[in-house]
Amino acid sequence: MLRVFKQAIAPIYKLARDKAGEVSTRLQENLSGVVVIKIFGREQAEARRFREATEGVLRSQIRSINRRSLFFPVQRGWGS
Repeated sequence: MLRVFKQAIAPIYKLARDKAGEVSTRLQENLSGVVVIKIFGREQAEARRFREATEGVLRSQIRSINRRSLFFPVQRGWGS
């Protein structure tokens, strides 16, 4: 049962890590280039891109929570 769970959850966890990396990269780029962003009036566009990146993290985290919430009650029932 654990092997099945691992196969199901591993890609979801990888996606979540990748999305978190995108957020970190976007934040670093925006902070280091804040002057350029302001000069060219890109605040709204960059805010939208950052929000999209963080929403991707949120979706992947919710997906992993849903998978775990399905697996662990089943596992507990099998262990009794």
